[in-house]
Amino acid sequence: MASNAVFAELMRAYKLDGNNFTVWRRKLLYLLTSENIDYIVEMAEPNHPAEDATAEEKQEYEDELKQYKKDNKTARVFMLGSMADSLAAEYESEDTACGIMQMLEQDFGEVSLMKVLGLVNMFINSKMGDKSVNEHLNKLVVLADELKSAGYPFQEEVQGFTDADWQGDLDERRSTSGYIFKLGGGAISRRSKKQDSVAVSSMEAEYIAASEAVKEGVWLKEFLASVKVVTSASNPVTIFCDNQAAIKVSKDPKFHSKSKL
Repeated sequence: MASNAVFAELMRAYKLDGNNFTVWRRKLLYLLTSENIDYIVEMAEPNHPAEDATAEEKQEYEDELKQYKKDNKTARVFMLGSMADSLAAEYESEDTACGIMQMLEQDFGEVSLMKVLGLVNMFINSKMGDKSVNEHLNKLVVLADELKSAGYPFQEEVQGFTDADWQGDLDERRSTSGYIFKLGGGAISRRSKKQDSVAVSSMEAEYIAASEAVKEGVWLKEFLASVKVVTSASNPVTIFCDNQAAIKVSKDPKFHSKSKL
């Protein structure tokens, strides 16, 4: 069943630990909706009918109460079962799923600066350790979703920067290519390498450097698309080059007497 798969994912990748409440709540609601019991986290026990209620109204109440207790029991199992043991022990004394959700909203619903700083620290210092690559990536995705919900979205655009030091090697007159790619405000790939051939102009040196950067950009794009973590991986990768001549030749590679390649 689809609900079993959602619950398994909730247990494995999104277990509530106090720092991922927003994502956990969203995943939980998916699960409860698939079971048609999502109302249970917003509705308290049905109101008892008045003393002068008809027999039909009283029977309707009994039927509603019976269904409510059944759905509440199921929801509590899903909620407590997808929490860390320490949190489950703290909230299991509450009889209703609605009450548990209200307590969680009060404890973890508000976004504070300390929470944001804690999430950033966890994201930056997260290490794979004994986890598999997928488990590590899932953890990072959860943290990124939490930061986004807190108003600090993860910058998903990959940007590249390339430059060249024209004939910086005084002995061989060869230039040095360099590039760096950034994702989420941090460097994910960089390289500095002496070019194989001697460039006769700064434009040629920059063009060669840009060519190497494009190769890396294509590889990064394919890699990020394969791991399915960065949703914008299918978008073109922007690469910045500070040489106008190299940029123009890359767009329109016509013959120019002063910029031979």
